[in-house]
Amino acid sequence: MCPSLTRMETKEFIAGQWKESESGRRKYYARTEIGQTERKRKCFSLRQTPIQKSSIEFSKKLRL
Repeated sequence: MCPSLTRMETKEFIAGQWKESESGRRKYYARTEIGQTERKRKCFSLRQTPIQKSSIEFSKKLRL
C-alpha cells in the first residue's frame, strides 16, 4: 500500500473498503467528513497565501 494512503487512513481523512474487481480484490478509498473538512481548510490556506504575501510586499513598498 502507498505510504500516503496509509497516513491519510490513519488520520481518518479517507476510509478504505475492500471490494471485488475484474482482477480480484481491491481496496477502494473514499474521503470522510474529516477529510473533506481538512481539504477545504488546506485549499483555503493555499488560496490565502499569495494574497498575504502580496499585501506584505505592498505595505513594505509604502514604507519606503
